Amino acid sequence: MQTLDETKTVAEQLIADYPGTILNPAGPAAVTDRYVVWVYNTPEYWESGDPFRGLVGNAPIAVNRESGDVLRLPTFQSIESNLSDLEAGNASWLPTASRE
Repeated sequence: MQTLDETKTVAEQLIADYPGTILNPAGPAAVTDRYVVWVYNTPEYWESGDPFRGLVGNAPIAVNRESGDVLRLPTFQSIESNLSDLEAGNASWLPTASRE
């Protein structure tokens, strides 16, 4: 079972491909027994909250605490709805990345 810090490291490694982005300094967007969800954006967005200083298309990152698999959550519904679908096995979307 991965710790919160370990899931943060996984998410940070994934967003390293997107220079100028950081994870939300306030911490994860959601934590369940099975998943930790991280969101990322520009430092300017986190400082100001101004959507015009942020990113578009930055899908939340869910890290499976058991397997370390990474899922990019769709943005057409809330993080809570995505997690509910995942936990129930009803996710109609597929993972877009996995940790090697």
